Formats: sequence, structure tokens, C-alpha cells
Amino acid sequence: MYGASAAYITDEVGRLLIVKPNYRDYWHLPGGMIDAGETPAEACRRECLEELGRRVQVGKLLCCEFRKATATKAETAQFIFACEFVDDVPIRLQTDELEACRFLPVAEALRLLGERTVRRLEHIRQGENVYLETRW
Repeated sequence: MYGASAAYITDEVGRLLIVKPNYRDYWHLPGGMIDAGETPAEACRRECLEELGRRVQVGKLLCCEFRKATATKAETAQFIFACEFVDDVPIRLQTDELEACRFLPVAEALRLLGERTVRRLEHIRQGENVYLETRW
């Protein structure tokens, strides 16, 4: 099984931070793959530092989606954590993976994000602490 962790980071007026990977056609939340021996929260913290050059405090788990394996795809677990920046340094993008980042109103961000992330965020917006089981 493999997994990934993402950070739900908002600014002082509630806009959501999203990033544009250079290897995808859609935007995403900051985050990435969980390395061997790493917890989902540790991965989220590391990925934010790598991708944004900023340290975060990982808070509440907002969503976990488990996807069962198929004949062609491995099982996976996707985590989204509420996070806050713990430093005041400017964002410094990891340019070998990311083209841009933006703070956008959540409704506007949803139009740019991938469909699986949008589905997870819709549950979060409804105030649910969500565990989902889905198929590929």
C-alpha cells in the first residue's frame, strides 16, 4: 500500500492555498507521498517544507480516503490535515515540481483542483470529519 498526505492551509481571510504541479493538468493541495517509516502527519510536514519552503504545524485530520486495490492499481490511503504556517518566511516554491501557488476562495479553488480532491473538500466543507472508502 502507498499513501499521500496533503495540507489544508488557509490565510487570515479563509482563502485556501493550492499549488500547480508541473506534471499535472490540474491544481492540488500542498503535499505528497508518504515515505517508508514516515507517518502521514510527518509526510505532510516534510512535503510542505520541501514544496513551499515553510514549516507547518499539522493539526486535525480532516479526511482520509482509502482506495482498494484493483488488478492494475495498488491500494492507497490519502490524508488531508488542517495545517498552519509556523514561520513568517515567504513561500519559496520547489520549482522542479511546482509552477505556482495561490490563495483562493474555496469555491474558486474547487474549479481548479482535481475531481478526487474536490470530492474530499466538499465533505470537509460540510463540516464532516470524513473516512471514505472508494474504488479506482
